[in-house]
Amino acid sequence: EVIDLGEGSVTCLIRGNKKQSAEDRLKTMLMYYFGGSIDESAIGRIKVIEADITDHDLVDVLSKEHIDTIINCAAIVKHFAFDDTIENVNHYGVKNLIEVALDHDAVLMHTSTLSVAGESVNDSIPENVLLREDMLDFGQDLENKYVHSKFMGEKEIIDSIEKDGLKGKIFRAGNLMSRESDGEFQINFATNSFMRSIRSYVLLGCYPVEDLDAEAEFSPIDMTAKALVTLAGTPEKFTVFNGNNPHCVHMYNVIDVLRKNGFEIRIVGRDEFNKVFAEKLKDEKVAEEISGLISYMGNNGESRRQFGSDN
Repeated sequence: EVIDLGEGSVTCLIRGNKKQSAEDRLKTMLMYYFGGSIDESAIGRIKVIEADITDHDLVDVLSKEHIDTIINCAAIVKHFAFDDTIENVNHYGVKNLIEVALDHDAVLMHTSTLSVAGESVNDSIPENVLLREDMLDFGQDLENKYVHSKFMGEKEIIDSIEKDGLKGKIFRAGNLMSRESDGEFQINFATNSFMRSIRSYVLLGCYPVEDLDAEAEFSPIDMTAKALVTLAGTPEKFTVFNGNNPHCVHMYNVIDVLRKNGFEIRIVGRDEFNKVFAEKLKDEKVAEEISGLISYMGNNGESRRQFGSDN
């Protein structure tokens, strides 16, 4: 989207690894998503810098670059981790980018998530509350590591806008799914939270009847990218955008499509679902695949509810 938008150059900050250089990683990603559809002149406008947003010397690394807009798409999207990787990237990485943006007087467009709404535990927040663009901290539960890290990233940006004059913007993405243009899914399919939950229900072979009316939202990644790039150019006074698809479907429809495509998923009561889940957890191979559902099931009789958004 950025390349198609104008004639300027694009600098990509990419981590290298033992198997691939940063430049080779970019080429791999471009080939995966676009094949041969990007011409050589466009590729020539892309500069690669091997670095990491968690680097403490990031300001120095980028000090000689001409930067007018920063789009932060770097994130750890796993909802669970045993170390501090999620917090380091999603929270402290944002702090580093804020310093870079201030140093260059650049716009920082930060990609966040509607998941910063967290959850209501035992109806601690009224059911009619929706996450608005002028809301961040409204007493929601932020126990989930990923959600907490993205919440803190937003807070850092909002605080810097108020205290330092940062030209900051926040784009809260919805449930990112395959491209509308051709159905191509993101390369991080295995760590996508929604797809992991669907895989969990397939492995369990059942779904609770009580949750069939739960809503599911799908945001095509190409439409989301177009919206993000467009909104990055809005006047400074516009800072937070809820950028999801306003049209939702019920989980009944999702499960119905899965069943029609050959997946055996029984509709059962909550008690039976919990019994099946507990039994499957005894199988180490399956347990790792379905463990992500634990945080959404509630503990010690808790009821947990996620929030919708108002955009």
